[in-house]
Amino acid sequence: MKTELFNIPLDVLSRTEALKKCGEYLAADQCRTISFLNAHCFNVAQEDSAYAQALAEADLLLHDGIGLKIVSMIAGVPLEDNLNGTDLIPAILELAVKADASIYLLGGRDGVAAKSAQSLTAASPDMRIAGYRSGYFNESDEYEVLAAINRTDARVLVLGMGVPRQELWAHRNRDNLSNVRLLISGGAILDFMSGTIPRAPIWMRRLSLEWLFRLGLEPRRMWRRYIVGSFVLLGHVIRLTSASKPVSRI
Repeated sequence: MKTELFNIPLDVLSRTEALKKCGEYLAADQCRTISFLNAHCFNVAQEDSAYAQALAEADLLLHDGIGLKIVSMIAGVPLEDNLNGTDLIPAILELAVKADASIYLLGGRDGVAAKSAQSLTAASPDMRIAGYRSGYFNESDEYEVLAAINRTDARVLVLGMGVPRQELWAHRNRDNLSNVRLLISGGAILDFMSGTIPRAPIWMRRLSLEWLFRLGLEPRRMWRRYIVGSFVLLGHVIRLTSASKPVSRI
């Protein structure tokens, strides 16, 4: 059952519960979509109705990051584990290994998906990569991309095309994928898996400071998301909190 986090229906699960649900989806006979909601995604959803709809109709929408945890505290929605995709998606892929299910990687700049495939199979030799492709393609190439995926036996498709493009792509194409059972919107996951972007040290992750590490790595690209975005998030929360309060009548 979904829990309303202001105007976004969220799956409030522990890590164990989320992985169990993914295992059930992997064994089912239809394509299920998995997305992650962090503070930036929350902001985008307030301004992009198509993206908000894609999130609302995702089979599994999981909470990600300290920003969303703060939002949830204000909303009175208690969250358990931090289910960020960077840590959870590798665990989901290990479920695929146990199920002998192959994986397709779609996203990143040229060469990133290929490097991710190499890193994954080096770390887990039993992992089967059915194929990979850059996420930089035109809308006119979409049929070709779908056909290439459908020619494989991939049951897990990991998207790394950024917000909101990946969620909109997944929402639009979930019924056009013949063999895929798990369709995961992973943001920068392929950049991390390929080593293109390094992870923050463990101590920073434990203190929920990975955002600060990313800001230090890419200040020109990330300052708007993390600095300006924090004030935008505050504005949205104030607006939504005010809207949810009953109006007193004299």
